Amino acid sequence: MDLYGNLTELSEFDGNRQIRLVSYLDPGVAIGVTGQEQVITICDIANDDVTRTMWRAQGGGAGFTLESVQYPGGFLDQNLFVGGNNAPPMALRYAAYHNDPDQFWAPMLSYSVTFVDSCWFTLSFLVVDDYMAAEAGYVFDCSESDTTEGNPILLFPPNGGDNQKWRATIIGPGFPDWAP
Repeated sequence: MDLYGNLTELSEFDGNRQIRLVSYLDPGVAIGVTGQEQVITICDIANDDVTRTMWRAQGGGAGFTLESVQYPGGFLDQNLFVGGNNAPPMALRYAAYHNDPDQFWAPMLSYSVTFVDSCWFTLSFLVVDDYMAAEAGYVFDCSESDTTEGNPILLFPPNGGDNQKWRATIIGPGFPDWAP
């Protein structure tokens, strides 16, 4: 971790840390959950509802899980994408996690990061089985490099663009972005 509370190694995503995934394009925006459909979008950090950009990360093995602080008990899902087709680019939604076999079920998905410059990384699903095979190699992408509130986060082939770079900043007592 650097002096500013940015994670700099995969192992630092462990420990049920509360983090914010900040865009390289604009330090005032982060990945968050928006609207009734719970679409994953760019969100203004200064917005009144700061919890929508807060995530809980828990490490394990080669990856980590992400859970919304605002909507606990869920996961990011590429199969609940917006637009109705299964071809990239795919916008992501946040879905409830159920243990009830009569309801929708999906595994707690794991994510991986590839650090590209100190604390900056690309974020992708960790492919562990056939469930995620279609998304192999795709990264989280700020659509059209547009950091406007509500712009969707997509799964897209990596291209080295700044719109695919993120940093994870710890949110908690003693760190710069702490908001109780």
